[in-house]
Amino acid sequence: MKFAEILDVAGDKIRVSPEGKYSIDDVMKYVMHDASQGHRCNTHRRVREQFKMEAADRASFPGSGPTAPVATPDQIDELLALLPAVARPIGRPRNRRPASKRSTMGDSLYVMRTSFDAEHVKIGRSRDVTARAAALEAGQNFRVEVLVVFPGKGHLEGSVHAHLGGRRSRLGAGREWFAIPAAEAAGVVAGALQQASPMVKG
Repeated sequence: MKFAEILDVAGDKIRVSPEGKYSIDDVMKYVMHDASQGHRCNTHRRVREQFKMEAADRASFPGSGPTAPVATPDQIDELLALLPAVARPIGRPRNRRPASKRSTMGDSLYVMRTSFDAEHVKIGRSRDVTARAAALEAGQNFRVEVLVVFPGKGHLEGSVHAHLGGRRSRLGAGREWFAIPAAEAAGVVAGALQQASPMVKG
């Protein structure tokens, strides 16, 4: 596509400087559609580097903040002709190291209850159980009591939940609350841990 064709369609969406040069980013925006500004800028930079093009002139446009690169119609036609050689598909993943997932092997499994309900407990996982209890209390009109902590057993949370699935509370939307009396919770969860991992001792 030639710049003249873009100009015919885009019209005043392509800004022009007092010197008669056109905004390169506006042209790139039209050609690359939904690409982010960073993607457009990187594509323009790759064209200049790969084909040894001179750095573009810059101009200020009303309300646009910093100066923006501009070019003559002939220079833009040259840029458009070279784009297919360097453009990457929008959203194409770059070669990166896979993101490392936070290890849960150091998490503890905890059992908590609220100060107003001794018939239901929360069974969850946290690296810092005290901080987790404080977070649950924040902004509430009740206290949270930690009944028992099983250090290093947080990774078995899902297995314990599955083992106790028949006792899951139906009072609210929370999936970590169980209809287990606080007085029995330590023994019940210890038994579930033994089922999940024969190596766990109550």
